[in-house]
Amino acid sequence: MVGLTLTLAPGIDLTGRVRVVETANTVSLAGVAVDLWPVLRYLMLGWQFRMQRDDDGRLSSKNVPPGRFAVEVRYLPDNCFVQNVTYGGQEMTLDGIEITAPAPLEVVLSATAARINGRVTDKAGWPAPWTAVALIPSGVGSPIESAIARDDGAFAFDHLRPGTYKLMAWEDVDWGAWKDPEFRKPYDNQATEVKVGPREQQTVQLHVIL
Repeated sequence: MVGLTLTLAPGIDLTGRVRVVETANTVSLAGVAVDLWPVLRYLMLGWQFRMQRDDDGRLSSKNVPPGRFAVEVRYLPDNCFVQNVTYGGQEMTLDGIEITAPAPLEVVLSATAARINGRVTDKAGWPAPWTAVALIPSGVGSPIESAIARDDGAFAFDHLRPGTYKLMAWEDVDWGAWKDPEFRKPYDNQATEVKVGPREQQTVQLHVIL
């Protein structure tokens, strides 16, 4: 039998902060939660590290193992979106941040979030309940979002980065399939494009993709 030796890297103690870029705005950060999700080839694994946050927005987490992590910011204040996340001054990409040593993690919010809402209908014009709605940003820096239409066909996306988006809705689709550009390509001509500005709300009417 060949002996195996496993060398475990010591855990990393992280500190950081959450702040709002518009310093003139008074925004409560009381409910904001920041989680670190280990990722492997762009897939989130099933466990995470919750960063502790104080009332001033300072963050801390102990014994985080080295590796690649996605940063999830939840319970955002009203009218806010995540403008960027940096670790040691390096901006996070959609596939996460490589955490290798103690360095400050900063979550920057902007109080200029946009909102897109609307309703999904079938080909006869009737509400299409429980359909999957995908929101695809036109540029980098924002993840693809998804929602399930309510029983009246209504849906909403809050806390959005201002910009241009495509919306698509399916009645029968494997959940998350729309994250693959090759899957979306045949449906591009059925997408609805929406441009939304800072603090702006747009209402759209979607038709189920056949």
